[in-house]
Amino acid sequence: MRVTRALEKLHSSLKTRGVTLSAAGLGTILAAGAVTSAPAGLAGNISSIAFAGLAAGHGSAVTLLKLISMTKLNLGIISALVVAGVATPIVIHRQAEAKLQERDALLQQQTDQLAQLSAENTRLSNLVTQANSPAGEEQTRELLKLRGEVGVLKGKLANAAVQQQRLTLESQARAEADSKEQQRQIAIAKMNYTRVWMLAFSQYAVQNQGQCPTNFEQAASFLPDEGKNETQLTPDQFEITYQGSLNDITNRQSLIVLREKEAIQDADGGAHRAYGFADGHSEIHKAVDGNFLPWEQQHMIAPQPGVQPGQ
Repeated sequence: MRVTRALEKLHSSLKTRGVTLSAAGLGTILAAGAVTSAPAGLAGNISSIAFAGLAAGHGSAVTLLKLISMTKLNLGIISALVVAGVATPIVIHRQAEAKLQERDALLQQQTDQLAQLSAENTRLSNLVTQANSPAGEEQTRELLKLRGEVGVLKGKLANAAVQQQRLTLESQARAEADSKEQQRQIAIAKMNYTRVWMLAFSQYAVQNQGQCPTNFEQAASFLPDEGKNETQLTPDQFEITYQGSLNDITNRQSLIVLREKEAIQDADGGAHRAYGFADGHSEIHKAVDGNFLPWEQQHMIAPQPGVQPGQ
């Protein structure tokens, strides 16, 4: 750094005197005439070296040598300039060497990439050759055959799935139909059962001044064989809801006398119940929300205090 600053100062000093030679040029000129000591003929040697190193047209260099010969320069400055002249080519050489190394690395990288591309190209060429060979054609035909078989199997599986779904839907439909039919048959049986008991109640009332029986045992002897032979339904499943004389009822077709104790839940969330009316007919009433109380209050007479239904 000191050498560089010295060259720059010398360059500036010479520039004011009309010498336009660059700092690098100064280093080269001074390095060519550098010696270990400062003999008496130093100025003459420097002048000779300058004239030998510079051809015609380098007047600036001649002027420089004249100025050096006429000026008493310090030997330490001359030595520093000589070192600068030696160091400058070394720095330039190292920079050139670094650039060469970078260029070699880039060239090696490009060579590696070229090798990879060449290997990939060879692999693809081999694949094309295999595909065009008889063995490759045979493999292609076999592959197409297998694809066709897979397509057929997929079609069969799809048809089987559709068939299975259809069978499942049919089975569900049959089960639903069977369930509905079973419910319908049970409802018919309940209606018939309440009807025959209402017939027995009416006959009992005829024999007892119109009084409705208070329990099933009182009217059991008047029950037709159809009711006695019933095995799925029993009197325990029903209750008597009216206590009094049947002769006092003016709207027999609307008054409930006999009711199923427990409502039966339906699949749709509702419920149904069997009823027997004072005129002898029976009904199955369904409550969508499962609440029968509002409808029953319109068709029943509240029991007398102290008298429980069925007693």
